[in-house]
Amino acid sequence: PGRRRMIGLVLGMTGVVLLAAPDVSGGGQNVVGIGLVLVAVFSYAVANIVYVPLQQRYGSLPVVLWSLVVASAVLAPLGVAGLSSSRFETGPVVALLILGVLGTGVVRSLHVALVGRVGATRGSIVAWLVPVVALGLGVIVLGEHIRAVQIAGIAVTTLGGYLVSKRG
Repeated sequence: PGRRRMIGLVLGMTGVVLLAAPDVSGGGQNVVGIGLVLVAVFSYAVANIVYVPLQQRYGSLPVVLWSLVVASAVLAPLGVAGLSSSRFETGPVVALLILGVLGTGVVRSLHVALVGRVGATRGSIVAWLVPVVALGLGVIVLGEHIRAVQIAGIAVTTLGGYLVSKRG
């Protein structure tokens, strides 16, 4: 990526840190969680690089299907190990189905199609929107409160995404 896009990527990451900043003071667990979010964002970037040639060759649906098959195989042992200490509840299963079908199936397929068309760098804008959506859902669903630093994080993330997605 060129200089403008690199600045956009740095701004996007800075915005994510600002969005999460109020939770850092809450203790070690929050810092670990925020670190895991940053690892996930980095993983999205790596996946975008891998998706481009695969999507262009096979299309987005097969790429997402096989990604989910591999992820399921890797994570299955952890799920089986956790069965003995869990119980069935309808609400979480319904939420998982909705998130799985819409978030992981439909939306990921659209994202892979986007990355195949515009490239890994420009397609990465989707990753910067995830924390913004999560913040909004926290307010709507959990009644959380937004702090000024998080508003700044949204602005910085949006600016970074704009710089990354702009042609030229």
